[in-house]
Amino acid sequence: MAGGAAVLIEYKAFETQYKITLGMQLAKIGKISQNIDERNASETAWLNQLFDHLLLIANNYKTNSAIIDSFFDQSIINNKNGDINEVTPVLV
Repeated sequence: MAGGAAVLIEYKAFETQYKITLGMQLAKIGKISQNIDERNASETAWLNQLFDHLLLIANNYKTNSAIIDSFFDQSIINNKNGDINEVTPVLV
């Protein structure tokens, strides 16, 4: 055998360390995937809550255009020409 017993021992140690490292890497990949799933679930819950608040504001002030203008740009629905291209959006 070329290299003798010392090379075989070194190879076995390398193989063992490689398997340990690979296992750690796979565990880390699984943890990252789990964190991404948790982040996505949190983001979805946050967006749903935000949309619910938006609808609540719109419903509470639907008859009070002075207040609703503070929350929403109504220039599109107030456009008398019906030409959406002539409306300049207002950033609130």
